[in-house]
This record gives sequence, structure tokens and C-alpha cells, in this order.
Amino acid sequence: MAYGDSSGFIIISLSIILIIFSCICWYKIFDKMGIEGWKAFIPVYNIYLMCEYLIGAHKGWMCVLTFIPMVGAIFTLYLYFKLCQSFGYGLMFLIGFLVLNPIFIGVLGLGDCYYSDMTN
Repeated sequence: MAYGDSSGFIIISLSIILIIFSCICWYKIFDKMGIEGWKAFIPVYNIYLMCEYLIGAHKGWMCVLTFIPMVGAIFTLYLYFKLCQSFGYGLMFLIGFLVLNPIFIGVLGLGDCYYSDMTN
């Protein structure tokens, strides 16, 4: 790295800020869902809880589907769609959620939207 070339530092700094922002937003999303926020940071358990709350009780075992190569991608899209629906948003919000993830996670976590149980 040449003297005065600070682009690497800027990229790393922005990445760290983005990661911290996303963590705060996921904490708030879980909090809005009625789950203790710290549980958003436990790797497989957070997906298990999302399945339980978004798909229905006793469906947490479906988190195993995220580990199957092509099925995992489709199931994750379905899970994100259910997340958007449970906060009152639709398909267009899901597309934004996939394309501009940090912005739309911020809308869910820090916005004034409320979680409503859609599993009935």
C-alpha cells in the first residue's frame, strides 16, 4: 500500500459501520417480534426462531433446509418474504430487502412498523 492511499482504510471502516448497523437492526427486529434481541446473534438458533415465529409453532426444524444447497436459497427467500409480510410489507419490499439490504433492514428494525403474527 502506497503512502497516502487510504481507500483500503475507508472501505474497511465503512464495512465495519455497516456490520454494526445491521446487527443493531437485527436486534431490534427480533425485539419487535417478541424475541430477546441477543438471540439474533446466535448463528443457527436465530434461523430456528425465525422459522418458529414466521412459519408457525413447531416448524423450527425447517431451519435445516437452509443448509441444503439450492433449497436453502429458495427457503431463505421464503423466510424473508414471510418476515416482510409479518411487518406489513409485500413483494416490492422483499425485492428492496434483497437489493439494498442494509437500508431495508433499517426500515424494519428502526422504523415505526409493527410485527403481526401471520401464522394463524
